[in-house]
Amino acid sequence: MGYTMDMFLEEYRTSGANSKFMMVLVSVNDSAHPEIIINTKSNFEEKMKYYQHAYLDDLTLKVNRNVRIISFSFLMI
Repeated sequence: MGYTMDMFLEEYRTSGANSKFMMVLVSVNDSAHPEIIINTKSNFEEKMKYYQHAYLDDLTLKVNRNVRIISFSFLMI
């Protein structure tokens, strides 16, 4: 079982406030390796709104089901 939007949101609620960076790994079917997206704390709220709007509960992109968030982390470094 993969991650869900609820899991992503819960991680944001529990770890986001104390983190400096948000890392999201995105898989695209025609790519050999996932994309690594890193946002700074100042972008967290805007990016989370985007992810909630653009992605389904199973973290696939609404407009392209071949794009999927496969992992995420909030970093305190």
